[in-house]
Amino acid sequence: MERHEDNLDGLIGEPGAIYCTKANPELAEELRRFAEGHVWVYENREKLLEQYAEQWVAVKNAQVIGSSSDLDDLLLKIPDHAHTCIEFVTREHLEMIL
Repeated sequence: MERHEDNLDGLIGEPGAIYCTKANPELAEELRRFAEGHVWVYENREKLLEQYAEQWVAVKNAQVIGSSSDLDDLLLKIPDHAHTCIEFVTREHLEMIL
């Protein structure tokens, strides 16, 4: 599936993120990897729906490293869940409030 690296530019290129990038390159890299995970899930949604419909998935380095229908169960399976992309795979349209 085609990658869209330009989808990440706005995340790292925001005025506040520019400061973060210069002041803390490790944090900037961690944020980039986190964003890449979410972009990968978005780009591979249809494929993920075939195998993981109505489940939580944990993604790292463009690979599903765990899944469960129960979020708490998945979090117990993933040792570094704070630094892992975790999303719910569903056909329903979900809105996120940040």
